[in-house]
Amino acid sequence: KNCEMKADDEIKDEERKDFRCFVCTAFVLQQFMQSYGGASVGGFFNDVDGSIEKKIEEIVLLLVLLAVLTGWKKIFCFALFCRWWLRWRYLPYMWESEVWTTMHEINLVLYALGFFSWRKAVATIQWQTLIFYAAAAAWKFNTSFLDHRTSCGSIFIAQILTIMGIPIHKYISLWNIAIVSAPIASAVVETLIPILLWFVPGQGLLFALLFHLLIVFCEPPNNAGGFSVSALRWLYFFAERGSVSEALTIYFSFSRISFFITILTLILVSAAIKAATHPFFFDTAVPIYCLLFPTLCLAALKSISINNKRSNIFPITQTFVLGVVLALLYGFGLPVAGVIDQMSPNMFANQRFHGGSNHIIFPTGVLHQYLPKDLWSVIRVRNIDPYIPTHPAEVTTALPPAVRAVLSRAGHSGRQFNPGLAKVIGPQAIPPPPGNLPQASFTLVAWEFRRLLDTIPTPYSITFALLDGLTGDEVWRRGLNAHDVTITKLSQNDTAICSEPNAPACRLAVLPPPPKILTKLAAFAPLPIFLNEDESSKEVYCFGP
Repeated sequence: KNCEMKADDEIKDEERKDFRCFVCTAFVLQQFMQSYGGASVGGFFNDVDGSIEKKIEEIVLLLVLLAVLTGWKKIFCFALFCRWWLRWRYLPYMWESEVWTTMHEINLVLYALGFFSWRKAVATIQWQTLIFYAAAAAWKFNTSFLDHRTSCGSIFIAQILTIMGIPIHKYISLWNIAIVSAPIASAVVETLIPILLWFVPGQGLLFALLFHLLIVFCEPPNNAGGFSVSALRWLYFFAERGSVSEALTIYFSFSRISFFITILTLILVSAAIKAATHPFFFDTAVPIYCLLFPTLCLAALKSISINNKRSNIFPITQTFVLGVVLALLYGFGLPVAGVIDQMSPNMFANQRFHGGSNHIIFPTGVLHQYLPKDLWSVIRVRNIDPYIPTHPAEVTTALPPAVRAVLSRAGHSGRQFNPGLAKVIGPQAIPPPPGNLPQASFTLVAWEFRRLLDTIPTPYSITFALLDGLTGDEVWRRGLNAHDVTITKLSQNDTAICSEPNAPACRLAVLPPPPKILTKLAAFAPLPIFLNEDESSKEVYCFGP
């Protein structure tokens, strides 16, 4: 009995050490990123010095540091409560990684307050992470992402190959093959992450870390380093128990391997600092990821060396089941139902969430046909005068000319849209539209169109049409036979005037703003469309996140 009690005490000591290692490494550096640049919530443009959000971010960082030094878990919980308040404040314009993080943090709070054992918290976080990665991969299996002419996957590969310095003129055929095969390759790689994490966690952890390293070094407009840092925190839980603390001790062991690992870390961080330096901002996510990367790689190699495999014993409790069900609901249920778009786990997936689905398996917007038509009808906006960067938020000109040239040579449109970037970071993050290319139109659900009318600066003039029905293909979304009307507003104190007051489109546009609870919890993105394309073009252009 004494031996069993001693073994239990040793396990609890290891669990406490794992918790403190997690907070000390991943969480402190993540919070530093949130506080001083490249923030996931609010963005580095909105977190200006002196704002209440900026001050709270800094307070959270101090609380996390205090929790590390004292070991007081309740201080850590209070820090998370502050973060949750910030997320609520910024809803609905928030990255999907913040939704993942909130679900995981709930498990940590339950553990810190004594409602969860560490084993249950880890198991729940692991299952939720597997579901999130599976959803991110699954939503890429749509016809638009798998088509190399419109896929975001092709743009990512072109950017990565350019960063690696592979000469285009020498290997043009290989470049074309890489760009054409990029969509299916990207989808397969993302599918492998949850599979490997499930069957061989050590190998899966190493594979996921390398995948996120490529994302971190990607240049604007696809520099999603904040997402990789956020994901890295939760990949920590797939390392063998005690392997992270053991990896940290290597840095202070003053051995040959310690010297070697330290030099590699310095080289990687130096390269990261260079990659993170952009004309208008410094992306702190890149060096922070590279600082944590070697530690978790060592932990992954330790896990592989002891041939770690996933335990078949899971703590099947009500809270565990609830956590898994919530993850499934978020990853698959809500997008299929059609009540989530902006924060869904479909990063850079070209996925349609209104006006029908382009997915090869899953429908989207299933509930729209049963809900009020004045909320979920589809509006096609031909143009807005004057131009506003948030709709449809084209970021094509942010792509380096070399990337656009090689994409064009391989038959890709070379155009990309990211309204999430415009909303989360701010319209300042959207570059000017390409002046030598046709301007994009877009579609919106009706209640989002009314929010646009309620928030757009005056004066404005918008030409738009109400599409017939709720679903259709890309030809339907162009609305070439739909009846256009124009709504104008000269100042905030004036009343908006529609060109044909009795037209269904005008009657829909002048309805009161949508319910506040809807606009607080949901955001549907404008889907780009080009009215001058022929009917053979039936895919959504690169669009995300």
